[in-house]
Amino acid sequence: MPARPHADRLLSWSRFCRLPLLVHVILLGTFLSRFAFFMVWPYLGLMLYRQFGLSATDTGLILALSSGCSTLLGIYAGNLADRYGRGRVMLIGGALGVVGMSLFASAASPAWFALGALANGMMRSLLENQSRAMISDHCADSLDRELGMQLRYYLINLGGALGPLCGLWFGMTARQSTFWLAALGYLLYLLLLAFSMWRVHLHEAASQQLSSLNFGATMRVLARDRAFKLLTLGNIATMFIYAHYQSTLDLYLMRLSIPHIATLITQLLLINTLTIVLLQLPMVHLLRRYNANQRICLGALLFGLAQIAFWFTPVSWPTGWLIGGFILSIGEVILFPALNIRVDELAPPHLRGTYVGASSIYLLGSASAPILGGLVIDYLGGRWLFVLCLALSLVAWRLYRQSGQQPLVSHAEVAVTP
Repeated sequence: MPARPHADRLLSWSRFCRLPLLVHVILLGTFLSRFAFFMVWPYLGLMLYRQFGLSATDTGLILALSSGCSTLLGIYAGNLADRYGRGRVMLIGGALGVVGMSLFASAASPAWFALGALANGMMRSLLENQSRAMISDHCADSLDRELGMQLRYYLINLGGALGPLCGLWFGMTARQSTFWLAALGYLLYLLLLAFSMWRVHLHEAASQQLSSLNFGATMRVLARDRAFKLLTLGNIATMFIYAHYQSTLDLYLMRLSIPHIATLITQLLLINTLTIVLLQLPMVHLLRRYNANQRICLGALLFGLAQIAFWFTPVSWPTGWLIGGFILSIGEVILFPALNIRVDELAPPHLRGTYVGASSIYLLGSASAPILGGLVIDYLGGRWLFVLCLALSLVAWRLYRQSGQQPLVSHAEVAVTP
């Protein structure tokens, strides 16, 4: 196949420069807020234990507030953004980010930390979720939209990788006051958003097609969209698998008599981080001929291949775990950005916020993974966990395939849904 003309290349400097101002602000703000946030967030459990003596269960409940609130509020927040304007909702979300981080920084009791986690979850629904829809609103060209979403995912991971390292380097880990830097990051993001909206004289009626559908009517649209429902079910299964690599795999490895287990766990995390930071954009170039759904299916198969590598790795060969981690990380850099693109393809223009919010239901997979994974390890053995994840990866692959074969919901029909 001949090379694409320069104008058709996804990864090009000219395409990046022509992205709208608001998209550039979203990308910069995403990196600033994530970088500052992850300077201290990975050490929150240690902070709560040192300062308040909280148990692992109590700490887990506080952290679960953030993801639980984001999941439950996601669809409704998306409906509000579709009806009343994405910009207003994002500015409220940015303000909640500042409030949440400030509560973390100044909390003198676990209850105030819990309120901070609640505000953080609301922020994710209002600001971070809707930033994906805002990119679509302001990028008429499909390749511009894809570039914006790819770069947003890349910067999220880059901030998540550099933040803890810089926090460790400057000795700011496990210090509650470091959350003031996270609050500053969200404040800068909020100010940049407000300035850019004023600078371009943003009129959302022109840039965003507002919806007249109330929450109930929107739910009926989602219920009819078979392609989206299949995609969401596949996402729940995929996130269940991915969460085990982030948490339960460590618990299993600790039960094995592997020398230098702490070094191995660190290497697994490092492989995941370096793969995302170094290989995401090259993989975008290599797979540019394949559509989003094809890339999603490939990512699901790589998740399954990683489980096979974990399954057959003997205790005496730690390198096998690193190979499995690398395969899964390659699947991640292919799969997750493509999922954002696929949701955008399925969403009618005036319901982008709702679809983006509803897609966050995948967090149910990651939330249930530590509990179910622990039960499997305790009662069946760790290798059965890899069998379960392999089966789920095949289920997810099948669901994604079926989703790609479904017709899109008629935009004309959606527009008149009562």
